[in-house]
This record gives sequence, structure tokens and C-alpha cells, in this order.
Amino acid sequence: AGGSCAPGFRGDAGAGGSCVPCEAGTYKDVNGSGACTPCPSNAESQNGSTSCVCAAGFTGDAGVGEGCVACEAGTFKPFDGPNACTSCPADSVSLEGGRSCGCGVGHVFEPNIPSVRCGDAVSPGCGCTPSVGVNAGMISIHWDGRTYSQSCTWTISGATPRVSMNSSQMQGVEVYAELEECADANCSSSTYNSFHSIYQQDWEYQSSGSHLRVHFRVYNWGGGSGGIVAAKWNTTSMPPKCSSCEAGTYTDTANATGCTACPPHAVSAEGSESLSSCECAPGFRGDAGAGGSC
Repeated sequence: AGGSCAPGFRGDAGAGGSCVPCEAGTYKDVNGSGACTPCPSNAESQNGSTSCVCAAGFTGDAGVGEGCVACEAGTFKPFDGPNACTSCPADSVSLEGGRSCGCGVGHVFEPNIPSVRCGDAVSPGCGCTPSVGVNAGMISIHWDGRTYSQSCTWTISGATPRVSMNSSQMQGVEVYAELEECADANCSSSTYNSFHSIYQQDWEYQSSGSHLRVHFRVYNWGGGSGGIVAAKWNTTSMPPKCSSCEAGTYTDTANATGCTACPPHAVSAEGSESLSSCECAPGFRGDAGAGGSC
């Protein structure tokens, strides 16, 4: 008898056919030749999924058959998953099904939702479960003792991420940690921070930012027979807030997703609410407040 397509794949392998991933927006949670099932209303899935998750702006556990219910007005949920909706900060609002909250002019919304993103698996055995809404967990490399080198990458987002590792895991291996402070959760730009060799010593790193990329590389120098190299991570739990636009920027609309920079060589006070707040800096002339150059 032939085989059967695994969960997340469809096709008739038993008749010699190919198994292809379920399309995004569908799932299949059993072995066999059956078709993929569409996700319930307001739920989503990626290619090759075995279950669905409630979309941003909706709460519920679609993976166990629950319906996805819109977040109530005054609450929000910026990511897919089963997590509950979060209340908007003071002096801000959201509509039903909100993915974010709207702040007044001169302010932007900061959700402050911790998360972990898994990087490309450079080697087999990278242990990472993507998560959102929790502020502590583990990242790990599972190595088999036969592989000389393995490496894995994670991006931890949240207030002041911290990573630590216990020296008792170091039997037979040497671990190197490379750390980057990133501008956002996608690490679209970063500042290379430090490189650490971790060998028979406890180690930790405390970030002062909001997005930390961690790259671990494990070398088996001959004494190890395999095991798990793991590190703990955590972030400070902070509520969402409406933050003032930084000096040198402004926003003249409510519900803004970002502040606009003043023209080059112009300055403005923190929390500025319009372009007219921008003025040419000392040593420069012009009417920046009317959109002119300095």
C-alpha cells in the first residue's frame, strides 16, 4: 500500500500522486488524501497549515474550533493568534475589530506587545516557537554531537529584552553569541552590538532597546555527544501607550501610525501637532513651518 499525505498537505500519495501544501487560508489536520478545509470566518493560516488562527482584531482559539470574535471598541489585537484583546491606553480609542488604537494629534500609538520571531534555520535543530503577547521563554539549539557547527537566529521584541545562559550546558561545546540592536521587529536596520564567547561560565545580556537579534553558533570541539544548548529570555512588561512625537517631528492628524520629520535642518518641540511647529535651526534661515527649506 502507498503512503498518505501528512497533515497540512493534500493529494493522493497512495495512488502515486504528489502531496502539495494546503493554500493559505485553509488547513488539514489529519493524514490522508482529503482536501484542505477553509479557515472559519475571521481566521487565517499560512501555506501548509494544520490549523487556523484568529486574525488580528479578532480573539478566540480557531485551532480548537472556537469562533473568532471581533475585539470590542476600546480594545485592540495587533497580531494573529488566540490571544485576548488588550485595552487601549487612556485618551485613545479603537473601533470594533481594532488592530490598533488611535491617539490624538501630536502623539502616536505604541502597542508594546512582546514577541519572538524565528530567523532562518541555518542549521537543523533550531528550537524556536514564534510567540506574541508573552514576555518570557526559551530559545535553544538541539545538536546531535556529530555536527561540528550549528547556528540559529532569533529576534526578541519588547521593552529591554534580556537573554541569559547557564554554564552547566557547556559540556563538550563552545557557544558564541552575536547581538544586534534592531530598529524594529523585522530588524530592517541594526547596530552590531557585541560578540561573546560563552565557555564554562554563566552569561547574560541586557538590552536597553526594544528589538534584539540574537545569533547563537555552537561548535563541538570533540568532547560532546549531543544535547541541547538553551537560553532564557524575557522582556519588561509595559502597557500600551500614546507617546508624544519626538523633538524634530510632528503629526497633525489623530490616529497617526507615525510622526513626520520636520524639513532638513529644522527643529520642533516634543509633541508637536503641525508642520508650523517646525523652525529652522540656529545657523539656518527659511520658513520651515510653511514647508520651505532651511
